[in-house]
Amino acid sequence: VLARQFMASHGTELRHFAMVSAKNSVHGSLNPRAQFREAISVEEVLAQPVIVDPLTRPMICPLADGGAAVVLVSERKARQLGMARMIRVEAAQLHSGWDYGAGEETVAERCANLLYESAGIGPADLDCVELHDASAPAEILYYEYLGLCARGEGGHFVEAGHSQLGGRLPVNT
Repeated sequence: VLARQFMASHGTELRHFAMVSAKNSVHGSLNPRAQFREAISVEEVLAQPVIVDPLTRPMICPLADGGAAVVLVSERKARQLGMARMIRVEAAQLHSGWDYGAGEETVAERCANLLYESAGIGPADLDCVELHDASAPAEILYYEYLGLCARGEGGHFVEAGHSQLGGRLPVNT
């Protein structure tokens, strides 16, 4: 439902969702440890079976186990461990979701805006973005929520190649 509403209200097209899936497949093809290592085209994404109208199989996240971890230590402990390259966490936000109406700030926008403010940066200062991409429509929504492009411009953002490796702001590399 959300994907169809988004398409109707923003002019986003099914091919834009397919572009996200195709882009992510190219990025995955470059990683020998990726779950899927075969690049697929926009046409191949669109030709796959529809799982939940209007989304085809590559536009939604597969069932899979995966994991990631970040170990945070104090600067003192990092030195004790002999770590030469340290990364400083400048900001963190955690919020629960809430019901919001059309055009109102979403929880993702709220968190992003608070993070930008507390870190003293904005979307233009980002070099790369990794975001939750359970579905192609979600990735396009997050382009907008994170301020990577204006509302209603997420489809054009991916179509222009801005979110691919070598683009203005690579996403989910």
